Amino acid sequence: MKKADKSIQIQLNLEDLVAKEKLVEENAQLRKQVTSLLNEIERLKQMLTIETKSVSQPTVILDEPPSPVQRPHSKLVTKQSSIEDKISCFRSYFKGRDDEFALRGMDRTGKPANFTQREI
Repeated sequence: MKKADKSIQIQLNLEDLVAKEKLVEENAQLRKQVTSLLNEIERLKQMLTIETKSVSQPTVILDEPPSPVQRPHSKLVTKQSSIEDKISCFRSYFKGRDDEFALRGMDRTGKPANFTQREI
């Protein structure tokens, strides 16, 4: 029985060695592939920096300094201001189309609500 046990053990050791050898070869191939991919990444990074350097943005030379920013709505609007003043202040900051407005929507309760254009 001992000879059979030893032969089985030797056979298992050989199978383990073959499996380890395959793993070592696969590891070496993967390391080569990683090195190749890292080199490719570096090459692409260099190409990218070359392209960004060649595409320089034009330099704008101003004859006079830029004027200070003008506030679109100069009237002081507070919580006590009228709704018309608040709306005109809001519209002065957010210019949009006056010919388009919401016709239907939902109110806070989730029920359909109708909106009409309000003259200001």
